[in-house]
Amino acid sequence: MKKKLTTKFTPRQQMLPSNYEIFYYDDLGRQKLAPHAHDHYEFYYFMEGDLDYQIADQRYSLQKGDFMLIPSSVRHQALMKGDSVPYRRIILWLKEAFYEELAGSFADLTYGYDYAKTNSVYHFRPDAISTKELQGKLIELIETLRGSSPFKDLEGKLKIANFLAVINSTIWSLKARSTPQKTPLYLQLGDYITAHLEEPLTLDTLAREFYLSKYHLAHTFKEHMGITLHQYISQKRLQAIKNEIPTGTPITELAATYGFPDYTTFYRAFKKEYGLSPTEYKRSFSLWT
Repeated sequence: MKKKLTTKFTPRQQMLPSNYEIFYYDDLGRQKLAPHAHDHYEFYYFMEGDLDYQIADQRYSLQKGDFMLIPSSVRHQALMKGDSVPYRRIILWLKEAFYEELAGSFADLTYGYDYAKTNSVYHFRPDAISTKELQGKLIELIETLRGSSPFKDLEGKLKIANFLAVINSTIWSLKARSTPQKTPLYLQLGDYITAHLEEPLTLDTLAREFYLSKYHLAHTFKEHMGITLHQYISQKRLQAIKNEIPTGTPITELAATYGFPDYTTFYRAFKKEYGLSPTEYKRSFSLWT
């Protein structure tokens, strides 16, 4: 990084009367700060150094390219281990009112900091490609804010909004890679039904089991499977009975085991599904064996 972009270290933790400030520090980290919090948002990008970082009650071991989102009022502190290695980092401060102004125009810009606050997760370790993108955006931002363009404020505002969008995308990607893909609801329902064919499987029962409304369950299942839950349950039960008929278990017993209220209802359903009565199917199977 160009040396001219570095900033002389300041222990000041209150913002000047501006919407944002950015610092690129390259020193030995001898200026130790006590645990502190401020009323603005902070983005911290780590480049080099021998230290850990404490945020709230969590301590992080840093690697080159790591970044941290520090919401307002959250206490934090750099914990230096030694000062023989240069301590390089880029810090971006955003005034609360300015952050809220951006969020008012682009609601999704709050995703990253919302995620950090809600989950108390402040430290992120992106891949090499994302790291280069973030560092490039920060360099552009420093150059813009230190430039003399008559549109500097507008350019800075747009680049900060873009930078927050990149952060959000990076965090979302990290979260997606680390979170096992959740099985879709309709497949969960299918698995549950298969495992509980001998138990009551009313819509009320399923709604209680999945903590969802009956309408939502029924609508989601039919949308993805093309048949109703009732039809699916009936088909799975008929298939289970069909598979067990060759074992010699009495058909009436099987019908009762798999939840058919009476033999007549089972008989009609079986013949409609397979084109044979249960007895005819049993006889045809015995002929082949």
